[in-house]
Amino acid sequence: MRDDRAVSVGLNYVLTLGISAILISGLLLGLSGLLESQQEQTIRTELEVIGEQFAGDLGAADRLVLASDGAPTVELQPSLPQTVTGLSYTLEVVVPPSDSPYLRLSTERPDVTVRVPFTLPTLPGSSPADRLADSVANGGDVVIRYTDGELMVENA
Repeated sequence: MRDDRAVSVGLNYVLTLGISAILISGLLLGLSGLLESQQEQTIRTELEVIGEQFAGDLGAADRLVLASDGAPTVELQPSLPQTVTGLSYTLEVVVPPSDSPYLRLSTERPDVTVRVPFTLPTLPGSSPADRLADSVANGGDVVIRYTDGELMVENA
């Protein structure tokens, strides 16, 4: 008598489990990359929206400076979210010497950086860079302050 039949059932069961485990692992790895890509896109979109809103706030502060006489002190506290998709972010005003100013918003882990260009009104014979200073603040409670002839951003 032969007892081969019990071995083939057990072997069939082990092979089925092994192939199923490989397929499920492949699906999970593929989906994790997709989820990570979606998270980065969501962060990028949120940072762009925050940057556009903040650029508008910078423009409003600059218009207040231009509309006032003498050496004004302007302080504006825009409402910014503390985090984007649960991550803290940095807001940076960059004023290159030969280019238009822009905002750089960035997160760490995942490393996402967004550049939002903006314009400020100009007076004859001057440029917005004359009134704007490079500055950095963390997201959340920030202040746009104009003192000593410069518009800058800092944490509140």
